[in-house]
Amino acid sequence: MLQDRLATLVDLDLALKHARWSVRPGVFATLEVVDQQAATISALANKIAERIATLGGLPEAISRRSSLNVKPARRGVRRKRAVALDRFSELDRRYHLAIAGHESALKEVSVVDSTTAQLLKEQIRSLGEQQSLIRRHVDSVSNKLASVDPAQGPDSQELAVPAGRRQS
Repeated sequence: MLQDRLATLVDLDLALKHARWSVRPGVFATLEVVDQQAATISALANKIAERIATLGGLPEAISRRSSLNVKPARRGVRRKRAVALDRFSELDRRYHLAIAGHESALKEVSVVDSTTAQLLKEQIRSLGEQQSLIRRHVDSVSNKLASVDPAQGPDSQELAVPAGRRQS
């Protein structure tokens, strides 16, 4: 069960990398938030791996999904935005799956192992916070994509930066 949670987090980390690569250079706020999320997901994966080892297992972080096959038919500015939107939408879906998997694992383990249960509860909360940022970004880019004039240049695709964070 924990191996599955670890693999899910590794997949989510890979999806974050794909999403980051779809962001235009110079959109520093978006890049900063995606980098923060990747660091958070990596830390969550490390905690799961450490728990597996503590319980006598051998962590195996083997990704089950190696890429995001996003190839929209659109061209130009709209196509670039569509790729970003599709990748961030896929990221939202993967956050949803990770949270659902963690919740399912929590139900299995809560009676037997309170330490693992507490770890999963903390991670569910953290994953939910990360997902809300991604959802706001998807909504923002969706609105921009729907209203963009192909004759104009692209405007910024900025992700909401948490309170207290510096925006570039």
